[in-house]
Amino acid sequence: MLREVVSGTIAALRGVALPGLAALAVAAAPPALHAQFVTGPAAKLPAEFTPAWAAAPARRLVDLTQDPRRSAADRGAELVARMAALQPGDELRLHGGTYQLGGLVEVPLRGEPGAPIRITGQPGERVVITRGDASQNVLNVGAQKGAPASYAILSGLEITGGSQGLRLLSCHHVWIDRCHIHHTREAGLTANSANTSAVTITRNEIDHTDGTGEGMYLGANEGAVAMSGSLVALNHVHDTGGTQGDGIELKQGSWGNRIVANHVERTPYPSIIVYGTNGRAINRIERNVCEDSGDNLLQVQGEALVANNLLLRGAIGIHSHDHQGKTRDLRIVHNTILTSGPGTDFTSWNGRPGMVFANNAVYSLAGPALSFPNGSAGVTLAGNVLFEPAGGGAHGAEHAGGPDAARGAAAGTGERGAPAGCVAGRGLSDFQHADWHGRDVDARPAAGSALLGAADARFAVPDDLRGAARAPLLDAGCLDGP
Repeated sequence: MLREVVSGTIAALRGVALPGLAALAVAAAPPALHAQFVTGPAAKLPAEFTPAWAAAPARRLVDLTQDPRRSAADRGAELVARMAALQPGDELRLHGGTYQLGGLVEVPLRGEPGAPIRITGQPGERVVITRGDASQNVLNVGAQKGAPASYAILSGLEITGGSQGLRLLSCHHVWIDRCHIHHTREAGLTANSANTSAVTITRNEIDHTDGTGEGMYLGANEGAVAMSGSLVALNHVHDTGGTQGDGIELKQGSWGNRIVANHVERTPYPSIIVYGTNGRAINRIERNVCEDSGDNLLQVQGEALVANNLLLRGAIGIHSHDHQGKTRDLRIVHNTILTSGPGTDFTSWNGRPGMVFANNAVYSLAGPALSFPNGSAGVTLAGNVLFEPAGGGAHGAEHAGGPDAARGAAAGTGERGAPAGCVAGRGLSDFQHADWHGRDVDARPAAGSALLGAADARFAVPDDLRGAARAPLLDAGCLDGP
């Protein structure tokens, strides 16, 4: 039943173990992509999430079997030596046990398009790579100088401890799949010290970070280094910590990336935060489920498509302001926000080019549902459904698009209407099942919902959160009607 997929956001899929991580409690993908893509030995990713070069078969298999008479440090030293010796076409298969690394470990992993290098955990066995202290990262892939890592795959590994868990240095065409990175002294997975491109990060679990605490830290401040043309999909990032604890952070100047179908929950800072591209190809943030942020559920500065995301229980649903670059060219469409705090806060949208907010469902208990504190000249509003209980917020000129857009609107969309380009929702009864604080949410439109047929076709996207084709009668929000 569809309810079993959507209800509880991903409750029907929680606790499913991924291949190679049988001993771990791993949450599966959000409802956009069902468990068939992330569970079981025959799990197969859709083609859109699978690097084409990864289909090339291994030319040589190297098994590294644990010897119980050897220490974890001895096994770690052997692992480092084996990784350094890998040639194009090799697969290093690690068997269950703990490999404790020491010192700085940088693995070049220079494969070729028809002969990638693989480091994999034996399916069904727990392979733990760790350190005895936090003086270095557990594992660095690539190089600070010289030839980058390329055409390499890491899969089915548990990486824990150390400073950062996994750091990507200079690299391209690297695939990180079905790994568990946790309990690090700093961020979990980073790519912030050298340029990276064509990186694929899929089906990983990242949790219990410290320091600044990002689950993923991709690119660097002010565009000093950038990630480009990469994919971050189907990951579960949760329970981050430290002084910030963003879930997935993509920095200024990174461009042409997709952040899609991830599940991010329980983060002190934003679940997902994306900066601008410095005029390069846009980033796409699509079909993610973000829950329980102590800050913004989603924060996006500029030059992006933000579509089909489900955002539940955050301090603010979507926030946008100038930061290391100007807010511009944002197309935010077909998202569903259900939160006790403000639904949106668009601080830097006034007079900026290419700003579109369309076909969204924004339901805010505290209000306002839609806020432009510094004005909204030039912003396109269309096909949105807004709800805040009477007295929950105000849609004055400072909130809902300036004097023209706000004309006739008043506090409480549930009571007295909505600004131009928006209609008033009826309340939580617009959804199959929802409440302001609970985790059991079915965000599909209910019968008679204000969401049904409310979207504007000019700004529609062809599919919904599940990846299912939308019906001709276009509904607002991230999920098409039942």
